[in-house]
This record gives sequence, structure tokens and C-alpha cells, in this order.
Amino acid sequence: VGFEHFAKALDESTIIPGDMLALTSPILGFFGLIDDWIDLDLLNFLAEQRPSWSIVMVGQVNVDVRGLEKLSNVHFLGRKKYDELPGYCKSFSIGLIPFKINELTVHVNPIKMKEYLSAGLSVVSTPLPEVECYSDLCAIASTKQEFLVACEKTMRIITQNRKKRLSQRMQQETWDAKVRQLGGHVMRIQQRKHL
Repeated sequence: VGFEHFAKALDESTIIPGDMLALTSPILGFFGLIDDWIDLDLLNFLAEQRPSWSIVMVGQVNVDVRGLEKLSNVHFLGRKKYDELPGYCKSFSIGLIPFKINELTVHVNPIKMKEYLSAGLSVVSTPLPEVECYSDLCAIASTKQEFLVACEKTMRIITQNRKKRLSQRMQQETWDAKVRQLGGHVMRIQQRKHL
């Protein structure tokens, strides 16, 4: 993960984008490609069950979202520059990973989970195997009702200290840290060959 980039969400000087300022809290946010792996029915359920919540989807839309666009608390903001994402994260209450569970998604490694966590965001996700590896940091829900409850519980535990702790946990998940870790494995194997 580009830890330092997303950790800017915790910086007081990071500006919240103008298209977020009029939205009511809590804000459940997602950024990424909005394609057929996104569970639109789940988002519709959340929006209808909690009309006071704002659901924000940042990214290019490749599927029919007309049904969701009719809901006043669902906002599709379009694609944004990578440099702007920390500002969006700063305005989110929770980072969402509302993926359908299917043959494609059980094999994904959602980098956005680590980006959200680096930004200090609590994450609520459907049960993707890679997210389950981080179950101590993320709330995981299998049904629509469980997802709703997980969002409610997660919102109750959000504090500045928790945000900092989540972000700090990602410091060892940077690309440089992974290269050092893999390099260490290679060097150990190479040394064993020379014994």
C-alpha cells in the first residue's frame, strides 16, 4: 500500500473535497471501479434502511446504477485523481468493500482495504478471503442485515486513537517493506544453498 499517501487523511492540513462538504454524516464511502462485482442490492438496502446515512461512491461507473441514483442519500461522484483520495478518505466515516461473493471476487486482493486502513478508516466488508486475513482490523458481514449491523457497531467505536492505530498497523504493508521482506527470504534461501 502507498501508506504515506493515504495516511495524509489523518493530517489536519488535508483538505476535504468540495463535493463532500454538503453531505450529512455518517458517510459510508467507497472508491474504485464500480462494476458488476459491486453488490448494488446491498448498497440499496443500506440506503433504504438508513436514509440519514450518506453513501458515497467514488469512481468510474460501468454498470446501471439508475435505481441507486434515485435515492437521495446515495452519491456517485465519478472518477477522481489519486492525489485527491486522502481527502475523500478524511471525509468518510467508514470505508466500504461491498463486493459480491463469486468466482472472481474470492480471488481478489483488495488493495483498497489497506488504503482505507492507512487512512485510519474502519472497514466493513463482505467476506472476501483476503479481508478475512485482517479480521482483527475489519468488520466482515455475510448478509445485508449483518452488514448493516456491522456498520452501526463500527461507527460506535470510531475515535481518533483508533484511526491512528489502524493507520500505524499498515506501516509494514508498504511496497518497500514487502520488497525488503521478500529480499530477506531470497537471501536466506541463497545462503542455505551455499552451506
